[in-house]
Amino acid sequence: PRSRGLGDVYKRQILIGGGEEKIPARLYWGHGCRHDALVVFVHGGGWVVGNVGSYDRLCRRFANRIQLPVVSIEYRLAPEHPFPSALNDITTAVLARTDLAQIAGVSTKKWAMMGDSAGGNLVSAALLELPPRSHPDLQILIYPVTDFSYNTGSRETYGQGYLLDSSLMAWFSRLYLGELDPSDSRASILAHRCLAKSPSTLLVTAGLDPLSDEGVAYGSKLQNAGVGVDHLHCADLLHGFLSMPLALPKATIVTQQISDYVRINISK
Repeated sequence: PRSRGLGDVYKRQILIGGGEEKIPARLYWGHGCRHDALVVFVHGGGWVVGNVGSYDRLCRRFANRIQLPVVSIEYRLAPEHPFPSALNDITTAVLARTDLAQIAGVSTKKWAMMGDSAGGNLVSAALLELPPRSHPDLQILIYPVTDFSYNTGSRETYGQGYLLDSSLMAWFSRLYLGELDPSDSRASILAHRCLAKSPSTLLVTAGLDPLSDEGVAYGSKLQNAGVGVDHLHCADLLHGFLSMPLALPKATIVTQQISDYVRINISK
């Protein structure tokens, strides 16, 4: 049964995977929902905080505006579950796409993956671990983490006073990576050597964000590898702005731009 969410979005708790350790997720049907494609969303929170509940409002907005079923994945968090637990969970979600589509009532093979911050890192990293036949038609990377080297200019310029500061990012990284070498391309996806197999990409970056430069650099490397990339750069906004529409009204505009892009391009 569908349970009524706030506004005109219906949502339902589901489980993903066929093993003993099933992954929780939340399925959304928005206003005017069509069932000719599926969107899988991976939340942010530095791999340490954040969950499906804290991104509920954003997913409801996407479900309404994209007008397709949206599945938000509840992956395991560090430090209790350091790398590669979260990555494995998102990989499992990718491989379960057919089951997700059936649960959502989607009758086609069209789908997109969307990731916010740490979620953007996990989306791209998971897809780079899997063959292209498993890939979605689109990946939408929203101010993603792509480099754990901390060598970018934006990390220094916007490392304090812009919400996501350097010390917090270092704490997130330390807890998530555990014993993993920070240069490992399964985490620092900017260093990955096989970017050419990535799906078509919408990259969203914020100008006042420590992660801005590495996001821009990742988009350039994807393009140089022959991947189709559209880049939406929001020069006057902070990291995490999509979750702050009341404080930052432009977030509503950008949410609509992303939604329009997905709705139009998933049907091509």
